[in-house]
Amino acid sequence: SGPDGGMGASVIEGEGRWASDRSGRRMVVRLTYYVDEGTMRSGYQTFWGAASTDPRVLPNGAIFRLVGDGRLRVALDTGGLVVGTHVDIWVRSREEGQELIRRFGERAEIEVIQEP
Repeated sequence: SGPDGGMGASVIEGEGRWASDRSGRRMVVRLTYYVDEGTMRSGYQTFWGAASTDPRVLPNGAIFRLVGDGRLRVALDTGGLVVGTHVDIWVRSREEGQELIRRFGERAEIEVIQEP
């Protein structure tokens, strides 16, 4: 659960604080995955759909999807090695992460749905 006691899905619902002027933009990113469970920089516990990004490129709270995959993801974490157009997606297992890279490649296109 998140710092407000709710699940991470409440972040995806948006709470009416989103700016839409940059939604729909696309970019090619370096795609990696991580499996470490714990508290992310945002204060939420890791959950499926969470990602670590460079907040200068994709700010904390931004919702995006991998092009070719309709499932939404949300930027809620940062990391010292996640710099520039690098997206590190949390997955439940190493096998799930390997499948993600097999399907989308190490360079993948994302579409930003909403940004804070």
